[in-house]
Amino acid sequence: MVKSDLAWKSIVRPYKSSFVEGEEGEKFSGSLTLEPLSRGLGVTLGNAMRRILLSSIESAAVTSVKISGVRQEFSSIPGVLEDVIDIIINLKSLDVKLLGAPRGQKFSLDVQGPGEVFAESIQGGSNIEIINPKHKICTITDDIKLSMEIGIERGVGYVPSEEMTSDSFGDILVDAQFSPVIDANYEVENISMGSESGIERLILNVQTNGSISPKQAIDQAGKILVDQASHFFEEKDRKEVEIKEESELSSVSGDTNHPILYQKIKDLDLPMRCLNCLEKMDIYFIGDLIQKTESQLRQTPHLGEKSVSDIKKFLKSHGLALGTVLPGWSVENGTPHIKSVTTSGG
Repeated sequence: MVKSDLAWKSIVRPYKSSFVEGEEGEKFSGSLTLEPLSRGLGVTLGNAMRRILLSSIESAAVTSVKISGVRQEFSSIPGVLEDVIDIIINLKSLDVKLLGAPRGQKFSLDVQGPGEVFAESIQGGSNIEIINPKHKICTITDDIKLSMEIGIERGVGYVPSEEMTSDSFGDILVDAQFSPVIDANYEVENISMGSESGIERLILNVQTNGSISPKQAIDQAGKILVDQASHFFEEKDRKEVEIKEESELSSVSGDTNHPILYQKIKDLDLPMRCLNCLEKMDIYFIGDLIQKTESQLRQTPHLGEKSVSDIKKFLKSHGLALGTVLPGWSVENGTPHIKSVTTSGG
């Protein structure tokens, strides 16, 4: 019978993650790979992260504009090729990053024509970073001066102009798409892990507008997911889980069905010198590793204190520990096995 309070510990805990920047031509894109995962968790985590990335990451966007001589958005400006509506549409596509503490600021744009007007003409100094400075705002066809005041705020998700307010007379409110994530998708692949089946790898692909890096977006989404999920159980229960993990470490570490036991040590994020030292001790799998004592590892030539500490930390994160006995453990032809061990009754 499965003990319900311990069953969740048999779920494979991912320990290997890597982030790769997009190739040349794939601007502001990157991919995070996370493994190993138990069957079904790739889709569960991938879908949750994708939805958070697309809807809940904070960024900045244009929320208002005041144009000299213009009272409402359904107007034209003498000496300017585009109508006000067209200018607003162009401002919506402005990718910016607000710097400093204020969550909303006003920036001026004053240009003498004729000529094309680009986002780089916005005057903001050290308070704003324009990601696409060559983004076209409008075209002045005559020898006139065009002046406008652009309101930019931080926010989350999509906010229509109907839900906005302004205390400044003459402001034209603009629908704001605050999300800096242009695209987010994921793939789930099956991977082998010794004799264990149903192990997955999650690949999360993210592209942003440049106001935030893909890695920063993933970090923020992960923190949001953890924070939200933590409220499914009470704080006192979280503390009890932490205590239980510590007190039951030795019993869980002897679980011969733990899939991580069959993982090769070369897949761990350890220095090559450390891996070479372990292989000289005939340690090729996690199952080999946990059967060594801490004293044995410390006596291994060239295996430093930091490496031993990293190994202990990794094992602890998976409910494992050094000095564990695995009855029936053997490696034959490079493949680990657990042979059943029968005991005679007295």
